[in-house]
Amino acid sequence: MLFIDAQIRNEKLPNAFTLARHLEVSRKPIVRDLDFMRHRLGLPIKFNPVKNGYEYSRETVHFPLLKVTANELLALCISRQALEQFRDTPLIVPLRNAFEKIAGQLRDDFTISWDDLQFNFSLKKTGAAFVTAEIFDLTSRAVLERRELEFEYKKLSSRVYEKRVIQPYHLACIEGQWYIFGLDIDRQKIRTFVLTRIRSASLTCKRFRRPQDFSIQELLKNSFGVVEGSKLLHIRLRFGSFAAVMIRERRWHHSQQIEEMPNGGLVLNLRLDSLLEVEPWILSWGPRVEVLAPEELRWSVAKAHYDASLRYKKIRR
Repeated sequence: MLFIDAQIRNEKLPNAFTLARHLEVSRKPIVRDLDFMRHRLGLPIKFNPVKNGYEYSRETVHFPLLKVTANELLALCISRQALEQFRDTPLIVPLRNAFEKIAGQLRDDFTISWDDLQFNFSLKKTGAAFVTAEIFDLTSRAVLERRELEFEYKKLSSRVYEKRVIQPYHLACIEGQWYIFGLDIDRQKIRTFVLTRIRSASLTCKRFRRPQDFSIQELLKNSFGVVEGSKLLHIRLRFGSFAAVMIRERRWHHSQQIEEMPNGGLVLNLRLDSLLEVEPWILSWGPRVEVLAPEELRWSVAKAHYDASLRYKKIRR
């Protein structure tokens, strides 16, 4: 269809037979494409019997590759805003360019003000990670090109960097933080690395094949974030009526089940294989939640509250 458009636009006056001969197809798909261009894309194609060829009955600005609805464009614009938090990564320039190309292919009779969208719709995300463009570029290339990646990494509990070599399988942004998942060559296990804790990264010449059975969804299905464990735990949390309203409004984990209580509160049930990430989330609710199970989590949260209370013991009401 792009070729047909170019022929007509350049006043070559093609017809179905000359187009079919040039494209090495039968006449039928040419006629079908012409009908699509005329009726679905709204191009003013007409057949000139005197000149025995197709022409445009009026001037056209561009070939409308895409037709989108107002809601689809709105969703695209909001998605673009969501990606603004990654403005310092190499992704932001091609994403902006892609958006402009899509917007440029809209029909001339469709207009929408970007300023109006910015004024009426917005997204806010706190705690976006500061990932350098260099690290993001190297890790994304390693994933796409299936090349081993070398870097120095500092674990959360460590003060020093150590060398790592991995086969990177997947790059993901989870709750504003970028992670790379891959096979640690020395440990021969899949490990998760935070991009902001990586330095001195470089691509090697060694290539690899990602296992066909690797799935990021399967890997993280029992985690509250990105931390994986070895034992599936049943977590029960009792929320008061005030917090229960907010708990009902969101889906916190695919395993969640809610038990309603007569006083307006609820019990939230989760099945996770690690307590490392869910504990800070529980603590963020303060006295509005009580851990019912498992006992180790109940004790750990209680100790955290007790330790915190000691720090504020001198405060008077």
